[in-house]
Amino acid sequence: VFQCPVCMHVLNNPLVLSCGHRFCNSCVSAAAYFGQHSCPVCRKECVLNDDNIKIETLLGRFLQNHF
Repeated sequence: VFQCPVCMHVLNNPLVLSCGHRFCNSCVSAAAYFGQHSCPVCRKECVLNDDNIKIETLLGRFLQNHF
């Protein structure tokens, strides 16, 4: 539940895409850098920019304290 589906590690600075899937900030940044325009899990078309990505600060703090 707290694992990034891209790198398979505990979410680090978690972000949630418009489709609801969560990823590490660095994994989303890498996908955007390489031109990916869809969710790595469901393949829903999403623009990987600040307007379409929500930062999960509360979840990030929880994961830092407990994992």
